[in-house]
Amino acid sequence: MAKWLLFIGILLQVRAMAQSAAFTDINIHSPKTNDTSASIKYPVVVINNVAVASVINKNIKKVLLDDNLVDTTINNTADALKQYAAGYLTDMDYTVTFNKNGILSLNVYLQVEGAYQWSYYCYFNFNLVTGESLSLSSIIKAAGYSAFRNTMLHYKQSGLKKSMQDTKKNLDSGYVDKDDYVFFLERIKEEGCMDSVSLQKFSLSANYIQVFNECGFPHAMRNIQPDYNLLFDIKKGRDMLNAEFFEKLSQ
Repeated sequence: MAKWLLFIGILLQVRAMAQSAAFTDINIHSPKTNDTSASIKYPVVVINNVAVASVINKNIKKVLLDDNLVDTTINNTADALKQYAAGYLTDMDYTVTFNKNGILSLNVYLQVEGAYQWSYYCYFNFNLVTGESLSLSSIIKAAGYSAFRNTMLHYKQSGLKKSMQDTKKNLDSGYVDKDDYVFFLERIKEEGCMDSVSLQKFSLSANYIQVFNECGFPHAMRNIQPDYNLLFDIKKGRDMLNAEFFEKLSQ
């Protein structure tokens, strides 16, 4: 009996490790553009456990649609997407960066139009067995969380310093004017830019965790906004990760 229970436990673990998601897309075109091709591609997650898939898709819908609509009572995802496209949304696409071993990570790109056009990303990370959203506090050991945060802050500060050097060179070369350069330096020195890092937005891929924490600039100044990469190699920092997630992400 004990051996049979052990076998069932191992089988369930193997199934969980091997679990991945499929997708069906909702494709529409934006009435705000003359392009009649489907420029809006919305992801719908499909897995064997329908209840878990429902939890995941409700989470995605809330972030991508419900939080951006005046009428949040529209239950049908396609109808909600059409309403958003009729108002502001002009483009949507997604990229799956990890999809195996019971973990799903995807990045969704959105472009919207209001007083001006702007774009942004939403990042989703799910446990495909439970449907729960994953946070870095569940992936990183409690004892290693501070070290992980410090590592990401170091990467961010190094990236900002490099951007400061490059922007100064552009000033000297005449590609950036003095007023923009002064604004650039002031924004970098503001609270929350150089002195801290947020770990809320992240993406998972094989062997890596990427954190996204930009120092946002106004739309008119996006051309000088710093660009840096907060990429964590889990094999180099495996002592910071919970063993379960290290095994799943490093395969």
